[in-house]
Formats: sequence, C-alpha cells, structure tokens
Amino acid sequence: MNWLKLLRVHQWPKNAFVLAALIFGRKLQDPTALLHGLLAFAAFCVASSLVYLINDLSDLEADRAHPRKQHRPLASGVISTASARSVIVVALILLALIGWQIQGIAAHLLLYLAINLFYSFKGKSMPLMDLLLVSSGFVIRVLAGAAAIEVPASSWIILCTGALAFFLASGKRRLDLEHSRAGAFYTVEFLDTILKVALTAALLFYGLYCNEHDSLHPDQPSFLWTFPPVIYGMLHYLRQIPEQTNRGRDLLLDGPLLASLLVWVIACLWLLA
Repeated sequence: MNWLKLLRVHQWPKNAFVLAALIFGRKLQDPTALLHGLLAFAAFCVASSLVYLINDLSDLEADRAHPRKQHRPLASGVISTASARSVIVVALILLALIGWQIQGIAAHLLLYLAINLFYSFKGKSMPLMDLLLVSSGFVIRVLAGAAAIEVPASSWIILCTGALAFFLASGKRRLDLEHSRAGAFYTVEFLDTILKVALTAALLFYGLYCNEHDSLHPDQPSFLWTFPPVIYGMLHYLRQIPEQTNRGRDLLLDGPLLASLLVWVIACLWLLA
C-alpha cells in the first residue's frame, strides 16, 4: 500500500489519453496496434510515477516539515530513500526497453519527462506557464499514443485535448488556491475567467470535430450523440469547483463525472466500431 501511494498509482488513469488514438484511429481490432498502445500506456504510467518519485526525493526535507506531507511514505521513513532510488533505476530501464521496442514514442517520453521535471523544480512557480506545462503533458500523451500505433494525430484531437487539459489544470489550481503556492500569483476571479474560456474552447473544438466527422461519414450515426455527456461532465466539474475548494477532494474521482465519462467512452466505441 505504501508503494502504491509513493508511485501515485491512483493517478495512472490520466494516462488513458495515450489510448485516444486507438479509439479514434479505429485500431482497437488491430492486435499489433493494441499491443503497442497498451505498452505506450504502461510506459507513461512508469514515467509519471518516476516523476513523482524524483519530486518526492527532492522535496524530502520540506515534506518532513509539512503537517500533511510528512505522512508520505518517503517523508515518514516507511520507505527508504535507497529503495526509492533503486526503483528510479528500474523505471529508467523499463522506459528504455519500451522506447527501444516502440521507437516512435521514445522522443515523446523524453519530452514528457523533461517538461515534468522542469515543472517540478521551476515551472510550478511560474504563473500561467505552470498551467501550460501541465496541459502539454496530456497533449504529449495523445501524440505518443498516435506515434505508437503509427497513425497521424488530427489537429482536432490535439486542440480538444489541449483545451480540456487546460480546463482541468485551471480547475485544480482553483481547488487548491488557498493551500498551495498558486495563491501567490492567482486570484479566484482570474482562475474563474480562465475556466470559462477553456470550457468554451473545449466544447467548440469538440463540436467542430463532431461536425467534421459526420460530414466525412454521412452513412454512420451522428457523432453528436457523444456531445451530451461531454457537456454534462464539464459543466458538472465547473459547478463542483466552488463547493469543493480546499476540501482536499479529487474531483476527477467524482461519481457523476466518472459516469458521464463512461457514457462518453461507450458512445465513442459504439460509433467508431
């Protein structure tokens, strides 16, 4: 259990963005593409845990003095720093092996690690840049997934992912405003404005994608059937932010939000089958 906490396994579902190309590229029934897509997903799970490990080691002394973070596995001493460093070595070997096996994702993995390490040590204290860095991580996941199965990533999937990620990152900043360094350079009003702009952009880009899909596939059911769960999920997330601010709750694990996501995935699989 302590290792699961240290590796932030509960954050792994965010790497499902890697699988977007499998679904929208209609490659789920291709065994080779499916294998490469799952390996890419596994690689980003390892990479994200690696970043958390390095970040925890660098913040060790500060975490030990923090009232909440002192209970983390490394800060509390439940897991030794020597063990954590050994896991880092193993993680790097695994990433090298997967990158060698699927050479298309090697550059994406390196870029993802570089951006996240820069964010951990410097970027998170840079206004607006911190949101862009977090958002770029999701776009890189999508691009890596497309490269892994050798399909081009459309401009729509990049725009939709970027806008959605910026929306979620801004929401996370809004939730933690009073209990993080973000409060030094963000205000509630400014973040609320960013959230509305990102929400509008994400819905606009997704609506345009649905319209283009329907024009290219007039003989298939309209992709606009996937739009209602998207609208509901994003508006529900936006509505919950003011109510849950500073309560320490991860809204990405919210029941109605997960339900809307499940409905959207099922609808996409049905329409793209």
